[in-house]
Amino acid sequence: MPITLPEIAAHIDSIGWKHKLETEHQRAIMGFGTKHYVDLEGDKHVWAFLEIEADGAYVQLVLPKLYNLTDCKFKGATLAALAEIAFRTRSLQCEYDSSDGEVRYSVDTWVLDNTLTEAQVEWMVRIAIDLLEEYDPVVRCAMQTGRVDFSLAVPRKAPTEGEGSPAPLPPEVAELLKRAGGIEGLRALLDRQSGGGQ
Repeated sequence: MPITLPEIAAHIDSIGWKHKLETEHQRAIMGFGTKHYVDLEGDKHVWAFLEIEADGAYVQLVLPKLYNLTDCKFKGATLAALAEIAFRTRSLQCEYDSSDGEVRYSVDTWVLDNTLTEAQVEWMVRIAIDLLEEYDPVVRCAMQTGRVDFSLAVPRKAPTEGEGSPAPLPPEVAELLKRAGGIEGLRALLDRQSGGGQ
């Protein structure tokens, strides 16, 4: 069976992220605060669209309208930086629309064995936002100066408890996680309640 929008919504609810469903476009829309990246309106914020394609056989996470190259004097250098980011990261696609100057990032996956897990959904969102934050200074430098300098990238670090999440958990969910002994403790508890787990 292909993945459905209600199943995607259930995963997002389980993670604890706020979202809005657009059934006509078969997508869930989420918004996250950022530490470094500043959007086209000047806010530290990014939109994330989780879209179902190919009748539920394919899922794509899109961060739309990240940059606009319409008036960029160093478009060639910026596109070179984006191409190298895609090459370096392997999982991130950097897409450019020449008709309106939009640059967006995406991460996608085929729904294998008729399932898409909560962990996959969370990974897609986290990796896209983490990579946006890491390479934003590289893209900005290329856009503003024509210089592609990967030494400007903000190194990612392994998140510690309480940080590294695109959005804070609701207090009641955070308290449940704490009482269960973290994610692994919660998984073990749920496995016991469902009769054993995997």
